[in-house]
Order: sequence, then structure tokens, then C-alpha cells
Amino acid sequence: MLPYQSHHLIAQSPNWAFHDFELRAKQIATELQTRQVRAISLWLEDGANLACVLLGAWLVNVRVLFPSNDTPESVAWANENADLWITDRAGFNQPNCVTFAEFGQSAYLQNDLKNQPLFDEYNQTEIWLKTSGSTGEAKTIIKTARQLWLGALVLAEALPFENSNEINAISTVSIQHVYGLTVHIMMSLAKGWQIGRVQQFYPECIMREVDLVNRAVIVSSPAMLGSIDWQKIPIAMQIEGIISSGGALPATLSYQIRERIHHPLVEIYGSTETGPIAIRDDANLWQFLPNSQLGTDEQGALWIEASWLGQREQTADVVEFEENGFRLLGRADRIVKIGDKRI
Repeated sequence: MLPYQSHHLIAQSPNWAFHDFELRAKQIATELQTRQVRAISLWLEDGANLACVLLGAWLVNVRVLFPSNDTPESVAWANENADLWITDRAGFNQPNCVTFAEFGQSAYLQNDLKNQPLFDEYNQTEIWLKTSGSTGEAKTIIKTARQLWLGALVLAEALPFENSNEINAISTVSIQHVYGLTVHIMMSLAKGWQIGRVQQFYPECIMREVDLVNRAVIVSSPAMLGSIDWQKIPIAMQIEGIISSGGALPATLSYQIRERIHHPLVEIYGSTETGPIAIRDDANLWQFLPNSQLGTDEQGALWIEASWLGQREQTADVVEFEENGFRLLGRADRIVKIGDKRI
């Protein structure tokens, strides 16, 4: 069960109460069921809209595809594997494409859906993610709703932030990728947070969004955080913390941000294949997450087994274990990450 009461807000601007959000998700589920849709591809820029469609699709066991971008290759992959596109992006024209604003609006709810909980944590519906992968080669990563939920739930329990509907998750990362999907969408649902609607691309936009809410946690990346002149940013009292992933923060930047905001800055280490692996709230050792086991292969590269994974996942990241955690030493291959991009 999701920790929302009917009057709680899923999102603001405009306000969207959970009761109406739940009804909308079940309308979408009914329409998918009526059309006998087996798989949908999503390109949604509004995070609350995405959460609504995702939960609606899971209700009726409809596979959900997440193309990582709108390149011809990704679009062809989606068209080949999905029956329908659902979008809220203006000018997005693909065959069998419907808009979020219209889809399911007139659907009459089936009795079995009216009384069904909006989310079942044991749901095995598949999510397909199109990704370059940690090796730089394009591939499809398949996860289940339950695996995605368990990955989000372990972070919700491990990160030092309150479960409160007063908190708004403001994100600078894409919800088409597993980091944004897991943290901005699923972890927000697990903690009962409000979901910031659209991705923020500039420091001034982040602060504008922060000023509009009572309490905020920023979901971001080293590239974005490193582009901000923290000494010139008027840090609002509403910021209760920052979450960063997509690479390790330089120690000097990590220290500078913590000194400025006086609230937790938590880094998450993981990948599309593995989901979350570890976290740290300073620039030192990475800490294991609950319900997981870590080890290394003969090259010293990290592997993980966890409740949110169907099998052991091997990474190319070389690590050094210590008594209270581990250090990342680099990769066993020649790939490096610069500005959140693999080279």
C-alpha cells in the first residue's frame, strides 16, 4: 500500500490530490484493459503523469517500455516492442500515439478495479529500459515492478529523510532513466512525498521550484551540482537535503555543498543493471545497503546480489573493501565517465 491519504497531494502546480490521482490511474488501467493492450511505451515529461500511467499499467499487467531518448534507434525499439505510445510531450508524433490528457478520461471503472489497491508490492509486471549499459553498448534491461519497488524501498529506509507529504522531490535528472525512475518517482511514492512535475535544467530553475514549496529534497547529479556556484546561491530554508547519483562527487564539491546547505547530501552508487548498490553521506567510504551481498571477481570488480535483483550482477568497477565499507578504485575496462557521459 502507498502511504497516502485521500487528501494528500501527489503533486502541485496544479494541485493533484491522491484520491483523484488514484481514480485517474484506474481509468488508464481500464482503457488499457478494454483495448487489450499488452505493452506501452512512455515519453512523459511530467513526473506525476508518469507515476499515474505506470501504476495504471501495473494494475492490469501491461508491460512498460522506457526509451532513453528520442533517437531513431530508440523510437524503432519502442515501436517494435509496444502496442501504444502515451505522451504528454507537445509535438511528439509517432504511430499509435495517445496523449495523457485524453487517454482513459471517459473510461467506466470495472468493479474489480474500483476496490483494488492502487499498488501491489508483489506485482511482477515487466519494465523494459533502453540503455547504453555500463559497457557503452546499447541493450534492453528488464526489471519487474516488484524489483523496482524493492530498490526504491531500500533507499527510502536507508536515506536520512522524513516520510512526509509536505516534502516535494525536485529533480534535475530524466525520469526515462532508472535513477530518476527509482528515486524521483518510486522512492517518492514509498515515502509519501509530492512528486516534482518536470525536470529542472538550470540552477535558477531549481531555486524557483524550491521557493514554491514548503520542504524540498533535490534529486540531482554531479554534473548539475558541479555547475552551480554554491556561494552565490541563496540557499532556502526549504531545502532539507540533496541526493546525487551518476558518478562520484569530487570531495571538495561535496564538502562545499554540505557546508552551504547544512542538511544531508547523500550519494547513491548503482547502475541500470544493478539498481542501487551503496550510499554515502560524506566523501569517504561507500556503505552497503540492507538485503544485499557484495563481493569481487578475480579482477577485483564488484558484484552484487540483492532482494531487488533476479540474479547476481557483475560490474566493471574495481573496489577495495574495508571494515566499514568500500572504496571505488576505477574500472577494469577503459571506460570513464565525464560530465555524466561514458567515454
